[in-house]
Amino acid sequence: MKKTWPLDTAVSFDPYYGEPNRDGDQGYEILPDGRVTVRIKAPGAKEVALDQFGRMHPLAAKEDGMWEGTVDLGRGFQYFFLKIDGSDVLNPYLPIGYGCCRPMNFLDIPVPGEEEWATLDDIPHGAVTRHYFPSSVTGKQEICLVYTPASFDPAKKYPVLYLQHGYGENETGWVYQGHVGRIADRLLHEGKMREMIRQRHDPGRRHPPGPHAFPPGACERPDPLHRIALSRAHR
Repeated sequence: MKKTWPLDTAVSFDPYYGEPNRDGDQGYEILPDGRVTVRIKAPGAKEVALDQFGRMHPLAAKEDGMWEGTVDLGRGFQYFFLKIDGSDVLNPYLPIGYGCCRPMNFLDIPVPGEEEWATLDDIPHGAVTRHYFPSSVTGKQEICLVYTPASFDPAKKYPVLYLQHGYGENETGWVYQGHVGRIADRLLHEGKMREMIRQRHDPGRRHPPGPHAFPPGACERPDPLHRIALSRAHR
């Protein structure tokens, strides 16, 4: 199958680079019309389907325990559950992200007219780094992912944008599933965004929902190398 692996996915596994004959020709192919052909191996299974939160896309049984189908999941980022005889199964031959409070398979299907944001050619790229920091709010070590622009200068103070994920996701969502780094690179290159630091934090991991679902501790400087303009107007 002709597979296109998303560059930002948290877990990326391509059998053709490792053990090409291990589990057969599994995976997916995005067709020009936006539909997707999915093929997985589930020997002995009686029923295999992709479940989009109740919208079912059954696959058909083929030879050698393979199951295959061409389905319309819609455009853009699409989570789904792989159901094998009613049980949720995480498949390593499909992209894996994090949603619904657990690892999940997903597909990122191009939206017509919005393909250029992902282009990497001739555009300076910033960096995304992971930081651990003690929070005065939770009293525990917290994690955040920080984007810095390609022209980042440790001696300069930057405004900061705090991005929060939806329920059931975590701090990796905006980077690995939302492609925030590549989007920011392009916006900066086109002069559509001012230079800034972007920080992703997961308040839901250890902090209960409520008025402090985004705890003030998330605004604490995670690393002395990242100089943040601390006034309210700069965040």
